[in-house]
Amino acid sequence: MDLNGDREKFAKINSKAKAFLCFLFLVLICLGISLPFLVSKESLNEIKTIRQYVPGELSDEDVIAPFDLTFIDEVATQEAKANASKAVLPIFTYSLSKTSLVESRCNNLINSLKDGSNKTYDFLIKEGINDFALFSLYDALSQKEQNQALLLFKDCVQYMMGIGIYSSYDIDKITKEGYTSINSYIPTSINFEVKGAVLNTDNLITEETLYEQFILWLAKYNIEFSPSLLNFVYNALNDVIDNNIIYDESETARMRDLAASEVDTITHQIKEGDFLIKKDTIVTEQALRTIDIINSSNAKLDFVKIFGQVVFFSVVTLAAIYYFFSSISRSYRIAQYTFIFIIGVILSIIATYFVYRFVDSQYISQAIPFLFIPLLLTHITNRKRYGFTVGILFICYLSFLPDSDLVRFFYMVFVLEVSLLFVRFGVTRLDVIYQAFYSSISAMFITVIFHFIGKTSYAYLLNEILVIVMNICFSYMLLAITLPLLEYFLNIPTVFRLHELCLADTPVLSRLRSQAVGTFNHVNNVSDMAYHAAKEIGVNSELARVGGLYHDIGKGDHPEYFIENQKDKNVHDDMKVTLSAAVIKSHVKSGVEKGKEMGLPQEVIDIIDQHHGNDLIQYFYNLAVKEAENSAVPYTVNEEDFRYNSDIPQTPEAAIVMLADCFEAASRTIKKPTTQRYEKLATSIFNNKINGGQLNDSKLTLTDLEKIKKVFVHDAFGRDHQRIEYNKDDNK
Repeated sequence: MDLNGDREKFAKINSKAKAFLCFLFLVLICLGISLPFLVSKESLNEIKTIRQYVPGELSDEDVIAPFDLTFIDEVATQEAKANASKAVLPIFTYSLSKTSLVESRCNNLINSLKDGSNKTYDFLIKEGINDFALFSLYDALSQKEQNQALLLFKDCVQYMMGIGIYSSYDIDKITKEGYTSINSYIPTSINFEVKGAVLNTDNLITEETLYEQFILWLAKYNIEFSPSLLNFVYNALNDVIDNNIIYDESETARMRDLAASEVDTITHQIKEGDFLIKKDTIVTEQALRTIDIINSSNAKLDFVKIFGQVVFFSVVTLAAIYYFFSSISRSYRIAQYTFIFIIGVILSIIATYFVYRFVDSQYISQAIPFLFIPLLLTHITNRKRYGFTVGILFICYLSFLPDSDLVRFFYMVFVLEVSLLFVRFGVTRLDVIYQAFYSSISAMFITVIFHFIGKTSYAYLLNEILVIVMNICFSYMLLAITLPLLEYFLNIPTVFRLHELCLADTPVLSRLRSQAVGTFNHVNNVSDMAYHAAKEIGVNSELARVGGLYHDIGKGDHPEYFIENQKDKNVHDDMKVTLSAAVIKSHVKSGVEKGKEMGLPQEVIDIIDQHHGNDLIQYFYNLAVKEAENSAVPYTVNEEDFRYNSDIPQTPEAAIVMLADCFEAASRTIKKPTTQRYEKLATSIFNNKINGGQLNDSKLTLTDLEKIKKVFVHDAFGRDHQRIEYNKDDNK
């Protein structure tokens, strides 16, 4: 990892480009965060009906759940809690203190009656009883009836207290609340154990029903009592009796709260495709409530989650940008390619929003435009890895959408990988059609597999296949439109552009063929060697071919100064060696200027500029040294005057053209060529370039150089093959 080199590349980008890059980065992060909220509101959680329905009316349409949803029905849960609370009957409890008080008053009244009227009067005053007629009623009875009346009175009080007397106020209160039964806790007569019993309010004894219960109680005696005796007993009973069964409101409230708390939360599970409302059926309140819940379930702001998304998006985006910066060798292309991929992802996110808005949710995975930008970057950079990097980045942005899952993630990754696998960098536009066809066939197969993994309905399978095929075809159609425009405006050396430059009828090559036929033949041979060598080691063979074809276009202005174009006389014989060296060096600068004039891609111009590096023009340097040694006044030869003024090759393609140029020219000097002689020549040239430091920045390995040497030897031997000599008589 060359961090210093990456910093230098970044430093070469101007400040405006850096500012624009930062702006695009922020826009991308904001869109990535906003997309889940936008699609959840516009597509996933909104059901639109023809009109506003009310419970109980007929539906005019089918309303179908757009996706799986499990939600808590708050209204139904509250209703269930309320029903559970209401199901708890009012609780009445037995009051021992009130029972004892009534029994005590009963005994005191009996004793006071036995003691005389004065005692009875004192008792009535003490107890606050205003029934002073009770004296006369008691005195009017005979002695026998008095004894019977007191026994009957005491027995009735005990009976009434045992059954329980209720307050008519409490009974009226719970009746108004809608209750017709109560839960009464009365001790048993056997062991005084308190047990609850559900009683109907119509059968309870209150102050208002005391007389009726008294009459019913008397019926068990089957004895005829005098009216005066019964009148006394009832009046005495009415004077001392009081309710001993109390409405326990606090306990009732506690039990109702407990019952409500024990109610489980009511959840509803809706499956995608379920009918919420069917046409020509009654619209229920539950159905309308479910629709409201779906429509109101928009994504809510979770700032912790948003912060996590910002960090995640920033990390993956910066990682992709760093990968571009660290792996693209040409600094002038880094900003362009980075801008293209960020803008492409931004446009893809915007397109995804519209896909969610207008495409059925079942086909979202197939309809999202996740292929176009990776294909575009692949063809622009001539490297599949850049397209795959951008594709994975975009899929990472999609992973936070509300309906995203691992099935969708891996589905897109597989389709992306297969689509890039079929990219062959063909030199004709027809190759793109074949790529689209094979990608579509593979994507259909992947769609079928992931359809089974996702366990979705078979009814959707055919449409899913159709949508993914349309996605691929549309991506390639858009690629066919966009790629030529980017080639033109950014002068990008795509395989198509490079193939067009290989045509020999370009003006500069036509001129070279007519005025410098030796150079023209030389560059064609260099071009073929460079193409085959680059293809052998896996670098951009089309770029190497074009670089080899145009590397000597600077010789077209003065072809007679170069040995391959000279016929009889060598013009350098009449020139100073320093001037000859200057003329030889000038073809590089002239070639760069011509390349810029004709609009060659910068990558090709770099090869023209670097195909000699800063190497020494050995022939003229040696002549200069010899002249200096033989001079009457010895002097020192400045080596820099005989060196090329360019940078050493910065790319494998430029280095291959340099080696091919030297080897092709030197191979012409071999009189009787053999494989061994070519190998020896190639080894010598390669070693000289290595020792001279010309290949230091080319990124070529020794293994690459060995492969290149074999290609050069093979091509040179095929070029210079021997033919059988025919006698003159054989021509007859």
